[in-house]
Amino acid sequence: MSRRWMRLDTDFLDHPKFADLTASQMVAWVRMLGYAVEHTTDGLVKGPILRASWRSSRALVAAGLLDEVDGKIYIHDFLEYQESADEVAAKSNKNSSNAKRGWETRRDATRIATGNANGNAQEQEQYKDKEKRPAGSARAREVLAIWNELLGARARSDEWLVMIDTRLAENPDLTNDQLRHRIEIDVKSPWWTSSPTPNMHFSAKQFERLFAPQPQAAPQQNGEAVRLPGEDFAAFSARREQVRNATKEAARGNR
Repeated sequence: MSRRWMRLDTDFLDHPKFADLTASQMVAWVRMLGYAVEHTTDGLVKGPILRASWRSSRALVAAGLLDEVDGKIYIHDFLEYQESADEVAAKSNKNSSNAKRGWETRRDATRIATGNANGNAQEQEQYKDKEKRPAGSARAREVLAIWNELLGARARSDEWLVMIDTRLAENPDLTNDQLRHRIEIDVKSPWWTSSPTPNMHFSAKQFERLFAPQPQAAPQQNGEAVRLPGEDFAAFSARREQVRNATKEAARGNR
């Protein structure tokens, strides 16, 4: 089926040149026009279409709808209204170029997606291997597991593992038992929230608070710890709990 279109005004049959033509002659002219457009002849009518409409062609020449030049029949003013062979070829080449670029784009996208071009297969495998590797060190995952256990949480974010690794690198001598002990004390303090996140212990500021040196020989009053000026409340709460426990243990020993 043809993909080209010929241009005709909707009222072309009202043109004076068609006034004295029969219906068959009009149809013959439309068929000749379609032939010239389809075969890009620049208006030349020839071959079977001309032989089949030879009688009509005489009337069409007389009406000025066809021109006879050197024994050849042409559609009158064809190139004023229809595309020339050169224009059709140029448009076809442009469409072909666009189609080729589109195909190449899809091809390249497919190659990238499947990793089958220019070493992309190896790159894809390396990328997949990287995706499979969990973030953070094995030690960081152990510490996060301890934290989840103590808090009854399910934190799994790569962000937390990276944060924990940073703290561990800054404190290489810190053991998991020390971490567990300090976190256990901290979560018993009155200020503790019911919606914890790992950054509440492993951000730089909170980690420093968690492992801040405890004051020595802190004052007491009536068996209760006295808060020191500038002392962090969490540290004070932990120390107060230690004092209370020590007082209870001492009372039991005196019985």
